[in-house]
Amino acid sequence: MLYITAALIVVIAIIEFFHLIKNRQWGELVVVGGLLLISMVYNISLIQDWQLPTIKDGMELVFAPVTTYLEGLFK
Repeated sequence: MLYITAALIVVIAIIEFFHLIKNRQWGELVVVGGLLLISMVYNISLIQDWQLPTIKDGMELVFAPVTTYLEGLFK
């Protein structure tokens, strides 16, 4: 399963990279490369049962001080 996932992401990356390089869209190339790298790491972590932080954890980290402040205002 790991090899199938990695192979699919590599195929998608090759197709996207050639298209973006041909059209000279360098900013989009960096964004697509970063997103594909992140997706590959998270796919491997799901297969290997690694515990990586989720988007929910990041949002709680950012918004926890705001919510505690607002709860203090409205009590």
